[in-house]
Amino acid sequence: MKLIVERIKNLPEVEVLVRCKETPEKETENLIAYLEQYSLNLIGSKAGATYPISPADVCYIESVDDRTFLYLEQQVYESPLKLYQIEELLQRMPFVRIGKSVIANISWVESVRPLLNGKLEVKMQNTEKLVVNRHYVKAFREKFEL
Repeated sequence: MKLIVERIKNLPEVEVLVRCKETPEKETENLIAYLEQYSLNLIGSKAGATYPISPADVCYIESVDDRTFLYLEQQVYESPLKLYQIEELLQRMPFVRIGKSVIANISWVESVRPLLNGKLEVKMQNTEKLVVNRHYVKAFREKFEL
């Protein structure tokens, strides 16, 4: 991989151009997904105020009683979007659905261990423990590359 950085005075915003083979390698796909995290902001509200939230800061997303919550390292924000809408926005990023109502950020996974019933227990860097339901184990393994 070759990296070229041009520093241009008075450039209104950062531009990133990725040139790759027509069928990019996994490493290139991961780089693109990583960059996309920083070009998109989710919206979260807390105590009546609205905040832009970078997907990279989101540990996991959960839907409870028709409300969607974004869990960061130490804060929780409510999102106006439904879980499936967020899943569509984040599909190329390191997020994967692990249950009917939970999407996890693979970048925040600290460890994974199998449970007796075919499920997986995922320990996140913020010490939360999530369960990957059997139906979602294959997708999780593919995204996490187990």
